[in-house]
Amino acid sequence: MKCVTCDQEMVDEFRVNVPGTLVDVRLVKEEDEQDNILNKAIAIPKAAVCLSCGEVKYYIENIETFRESFDNNN
Repeated sequence: MKCVTCDQEMVDEFRVNVPGTLVDVRLVKEEDEQDNILNKAIAIPKAAVCLSCGEVKYYIENIETFRESFDNNN
């Protein structure tokens, strides 16, 4: 993928996690019932970095699966 800032090729496939933990950041659909929040994890974002300017871009690797999961949770 190309950097939107400087049009250089970005290095991708980086995991995004919270420092000091081994867990990944997840996109979840917020629900009123707190017990169901773990069942609503619908995507794990990845990151790409431009080695030229330092731009960081988050993305979802399989957007079709995300769309289907999101539509089914509505």
